[in-house]
Amino acid sequence: QFYGFAVNQESARDVYSKRRIIAVTELKITEWHSYKHLDWITVRRDDDKLYKFKEGDFKRLRI
Repeated sequence: QFYGFAVNQESARDVYSKRRIIAVTELKITEWHSYKHLDWITVRRDDDKLYKFKEGDFKRLRI
């Protein structure tokens, strides 16, 4: 396996699994042809930093 050394290791920048969500601080909702669509979301994690996630990352947020 080419990347065998990286199996079961977590990245230091992996905010999806290590940081708990404390609060949702901002949402961007767009309306298009009378449908509302969530464009991006800003959350505050337990390290008191703000993280902005776009539409492709919503499944990995585990909200």
